[in-house]
Amino acid sequence: MEIVSNSNSEYSDILIAVNAIKNAIIESRYQLAKIVNKEAITLYYNIGKYISERSRVGHWGTGAKNIVISAQARIARS
Repeated sequence: MEIVSNSNSEYSDILIAVNAIKNAIIESRYQLAKIVNKEAITLYYNIGKYISERSRVGHWGTGAKNIVISAQARIARS
């Protein structure tokens, strides 16, 4: 019976190790997703801020809007 008991103990140890590794991977993926999402939000915020600042000081305006609309129309036709 000791051999079976030993095998069960080794099997339990392996299951514990597998679960620990699995949990470490899941936690790392979660942390990575949080970092990536934070960076994406920062990027989009800065893009919006850049566009907003340029359009307020007169560098951009209806002329830029017309260019964008024309470009979108050309893309839609092709």
